[in-house]
Amino acid sequence: FPYTTLFRSLSRMTDAISCKTSKEIQKEFPYVSPSGIGGGMEDGVIQQKKIVFQIRKILSKDEGIVLITRILDKYLKNLYAEKKLHQYLKEHPFNYKNLEVVLIIYDSQGKDAFYPNISDFSLETGVLCYRTLIPSEEYYYETKSRIKEPYEEEAKRLGIWKDCYLHYRTLE
Repeated sequence: FPYTTLFRSLSRMTDAISCKTSKEIQKEFPYVSPSGIGGGMEDGVIQQKKIVFQIRKILSKDEGIVLITRILDKYLKNLYAEKKLHQYLKEHPFNYKNLEVVLIIYDSQGKDAFYPNISDFSLETGVLCYRTLIPSEEYYYETKSRIKEPYEEEAKRLGIWKDCYLHYRTLE
């Protein structure tokens, strides 16, 4: 019972952080809609969190990186504001490598984004991934390209990297 109670409590607190972050992002970017949340816990320790958004706007690679960075920034600020959770985080600091962000891209009419546009972006374990899709007769779509790049390098290239993404606790 104690573990189940702890698991439920941690899930509720982290889900509330995900929802708060989603609302803040949606307010700042009206073309963004929350789509899903998740994460992983093991033995009462928060291993990682996941947040998914649907985007109703074609984004360039750089625009996608900037949006992921805003989501990351808001999520980590909200997470570290919840001091009760700190002792249950797998790593200190819990950082961009512990948060998975997925952006599923549609055009402004809600239709799938196909090549040459980026179809989805993701940040997982510190790696950015961009995928382009092409329509397919056999399946709805097929992957045309999938590119992976280190998030830190790309954020630095754009001048939006903050060391706090590695050491967030220093801002408490």
